[in-house]
Amino acid sequence: MALVGFSLGGNVTLKLLGEPLDEVPVRAGVAVSAPLDLSVGVEHLSNLTEDEAIELGSKVGALVGLGIEGEEGFEAGAEIGAQAG
Repeated sequence: MALVGFSLGGNVTLKLLGEPLDEVPVRAGVAVSAPLDLSVGVEHLSNLTEDEAIELGSKVGALVGLGIEGEEGFEAGAEIGAQAG
């Protein structure tokens, strides 16, 4: 099996490549934009202002499933992020 992981999925891909499991026979993998020090990422995300959190939510929402591209996606993601907060 070959894996491709983006962002946190890239971190998991690297973990499986470095610490293989018998149940998951990974022979190759590619990690793209993987956070290598998760504690730094957690600290950063924990210290976001409300505006920064909404901006991040808008970007993530636009990327992962709203199906809306461009500025509309950012606005829709920001709205969803604001409602969740």
